[in-house]
Amino acid sequence: MAVAVLAGACSGPGLPRNAPSREQFAQAAAAAQQRYRACAALARGDRRTVSDLPEGRIVESFDWDLDGCPEVVVESQGEMAVWSYELGRVVRYPPAETLTFDRVQDVDSDGRPDLIDTRRYSRPRPDCLDTNRLRIGGPDCVWHSVLDGTFSDADDVARAQLLRQCPRRPQQLLVGSAEALDPHQSLLNIACARFWGASAAETEQRVRAEWPAWQDQYHATSARGLPCVWGYDLFSQADIEPALALY
Repeated sequence: MAVAVLAGACSGPGLPRNAPSREQFAQAAAAAQQRYRACAALARGDRRTVSDLPEGRIVESFDWDLDGCPEVVVESQGEMAVWSYELGRVVRYPPAETLTFDRVQDVDSDGRPDLIDTRRYSRPRPDCLDTNRLRIGGPDCVWHSVLDGTFSDADDVARAQLLRQCPRRPQQLLVGSAEALDPHQSLLNIACARFWGASAAETEQRVRAEWPAWQDQYHATSARGLPCVWGYDLFSQADIEPALALY
């Protein structure tokens, strides 16, 4: 049986003309082995092998971009960041490089961890006689993990998570008892109003109309030591930029 061979297709018996040399094969194999060791060390948080991995607690290890090498979430000094192994060094994971988040959770149970930012639409809590700076108010922002390795704060999953926190446009923004304003629910209502289509100007006007009922009780100092919320916080909450619309 005759076999037709294209002229010049081979440079030797069964070897393509552009076949890598043994040295090139060896270099490629060594690079692959090095990457395998580095990726395994990255997943373990082994800084003896990947010395450029920042110090901190490993919160999560997951291969978001499906390239065979997991990314890791490192928490350091209260801040979280996603790191990956690229071209022989540990770098910030590009799709998450500019994202801020403080929790990792698979919100839609698809097996892919999502990034949660509880601070994006919240405000520091200025306890009048305390230096504790907890944050109050505002819905959590979900950066949903997408199959292409990126994160979305405006897709169907992110929208569904926001709807759970802001199911409808609030009729009343500022809430509380006759003695005290509920700062957490009030700030959440203001943010939800913006997500449901209220403009910043409209929201500020409503806050201004509702605020007098409590303004004498909440000021720069509190003799009773009660947690206070500034009128400034309420008005600045109206200026948030919603990532998506719920209406």
